[in-house]
Amino acid sequence: MPAQRRLRRSPLECARCTTSQMECSKVRPQCDECKSQHASCRYADKAPTKPSQRSHKSTARRSKASFTSDSSRYSSPSPPTEQPPPAVNSPPSSQSAESTTSDATQDEPTAITPSDLSSQDQRLLNNWQTTTELSLTPSKSKDRSWQSLIRREAPRHPALHHSALALSAIHLASKGKTGSSERNENLKAAGHHYNQAVEKLSKLQEMTTSSECNSTFSASSILFMCDLASSALDGEDWKSPDRPDRDPSPTPQKANSSLDKLLDLFKTVRQLIPSKETLDTAEKGELQELFTRADPYHQLPSTYTLTILSMRNLNNTTAKADPAHETKVYDEAITYLDNSLAMLSKGGDPTMVALRWMFRIPSRYIELVEEKKPLALIVFAHYCAVLHHLRDRWWMDGLGARLVKEISQLLEPARMNSILWASDIVGVQT
Repeated sequence: MPAQRRLRRSPLECARCTTSQMECSKVRPQCDECKSQHASCRYADKAPTKPSQRSHKSTARRSKASFTSDSSRYSSPSPPTEQPPPAVNSPPSSQSAESTTSDATQDEPTAITPSDLSSQDQRLLNNWQTTTELSLTPSKSKDRSWQSLIRREAPRHPALHHSALALSAIHLASKGKTGSSERNENLKAAGHHYNQAVEKLSKLQEMTTSSECNSTFSASSILFMCDLASSALDGEDWKSPDRPDRDPSPTPQKANSSLDKLLDLFKTVRQLIPSKETLDTAEKGELQELFTRADPYHQLPSTYTLTILSMRNLNNTTAKADPAHETKVYDEAITYLDNSLAMLSKGGDPTMVALRWMFRIPSRYIELVEEKKPLALIVFAHYCAVLHHLRDRWWMDGLGARLVKEISQLLEPARMNSILWASDIVGVQT
């Protein structure tokens, strides 16, 4: 039997895998990852030299001082439960450098530097880099493209900078003792940075490059996480009194409803993104793989297709019986849900999938859910299957299962069969 020819491997990772923090097979002339993506594969001529101890300490100090401006570097230490991504020693590809340069328009905001940070903000930044950013998408894969993007863009866009510090502050507050001075200090800082982020977003929305679109999407998404996390803080108020969207006198029924609270958050955060073009740019650009890339740790049974068909049939049947039925609105919401469940079934990141549906559904559909229309509630219950995949995130706190249970209590017994699939996914008895 002839001996198999052994593939020649290099001690170096290719430029694309290094930049994307991917594990490289090191096969020449084209590694497995680049071959599967039909991408060009480039290797450096020699291994990078080992930095001196003095140089290493200098680099460490710079990483603690500010968000790094290089999207290809991800050197933040991880908490004990996370596996840190591999250190990146080679420089980013020329293509990435050109892309970053093209986004630096003449209207670009003034970058935030370490000298701009107070001691409190520096503490929040350190916590972001070591802990909070890993909680955004704690996939077991080594891809940290969203975290890298935020690190690169935050110094250039104050809205993204403040949103990150707000989530870092509320993350610290969630770990503190209720009523303690330290927790109150973190809650106050969270409210300050939250309001600063909302204020700065209005200026960011006027820009249309990929840099601004990515930052708008990321900042809005992080603020949504801040709002979700606040609901788990024992009723403590972490927002500033001048928050424009706060209801000064909520009714007891609304205050106790997880569904109504979430819908209020939907309406508030959706206003922060001005157009679907912004979403399209973010979704089809640097973050594209988070929506489409297969991740075996987050997958959904393909049986969702049957429940999507059932909802479409119910929509058409109701339209025939009721001329006032808003068929088009429901059809759009179901279509976006179908797309979201398809992404999740292929291993798409559940955070991105959940955010995508929240930003894209029609405003009228949210109103129909608020009016407790049966079909609107049924569709929303199936969206909760996406939220359920985020149950291990500290800012979600098992919200998906609570919502399905709440919706099951709002529906008539005859409609319980319509949400059986969602109930099975989240593990709720209806």
